[in-house]
Amino acid sequence: MVLATLKTDIKVTAEPITPERFARYGGVISSAHQLASVKSESANYGTAVKLFKVSPIGSTFENAPSGKRATCNWNMFRCSPPNHLIEEGENGVKKYTSKVLERHPFSTQTFVPMGRSRNDVAYLVIVAPTASDGLPDLSGLEAFIVKGDQAVTYGAGTWHAPMVALGDVVDFAVLIHENGVANEDCQEVYLDTALVEFSENPETVPALSTNHANGKVRQRKGQSEEAWQKELDNFHESGPINQSATYFDGPVDMNVQGKLDMNRIKYAAEKQYYLRNYAQAVRIIEANAAKVKGKLAHDLEIIRRAARARF
Repeated sequence: MVLATLKTDIKVTAEPITPERFARYGGVISSAHQLASVKSESANYGTAVKLFKVSPIGSTFENAPSGKRATCNWNMFRCSPPNHLIEEGENGVKKYTSKVLERHPFSTQTFVPMGRSRNDVAYLVIVAPTASDGLPDLSGLEAFIVKGDQAVTYGAGTWHAPMVALGDVVDFAVLIHENGVANEDCQEVYLDTALVEFSENPETVPALSTNHANGKVRQRKGQSEEAWQKELDNFHESGPINQSATYFDGPVDMNVQGKLDMNRIKYAAEKQYYLRNYAQAVRIIEANAAKVKGKLAHDLEIIRRAARARF
């Protein structure tokens, strides 16, 4: 049901999504962030990690005017890029013209992308808070860039644009409560002009002011993301610090002499930072903060501040 046509002339820039940035609108399922922030435990005989309650789901259909009960449904959307609404801009920046916002007054709605690479910029999410009249508050419109390994849950009543696939078709498995009453399942408003600027290119990895694990691994201008990740992984697999050091989720173990291998801490934190696992980098540093002193502590504090700024 269409509630209104809103006259607006607004432009926003899409930012990378994180659970913290999106919390006011619902939830984000993103292992890169939530491995370090939600309750977890080993599962499947040690071959998996189970993360608990990664995104809110629920319904309030008991408050719907019709009184009709809802069922929880798995639906599927095959979304093609809306290329007719996307314009090429300068320096790789594109502009999407958003024409519609919708909300589901009595149910959350979770979109789980399938078939896209985890490093792809796969889709845009556009949301707005609700004004006192129940319509979207367009002065608070926000947009987010979402990758192929991230899912989004819209909170009940959250105004959002229809899903905007980027680059290629995206199949979404969609979890929602529905009762079959049009005005209770979905409400819409039309927009005049709402432009969302975004880039489909992976963000440039910010360089740290410290040397990276006494190596020289940096993403060079013109180097593809895939090639850079391969070079980074190869460096860490054969690097001079510790060939067995890979990922650390907590305090770094003592070595055989009972002394801390300080370089392993920096190594582990920097690796997570350069892999964009910013929350993991912060967790490593904070778990070992009391044990680290001197120049290494200074270097790790630089990494910690940079990582916190990124997530």
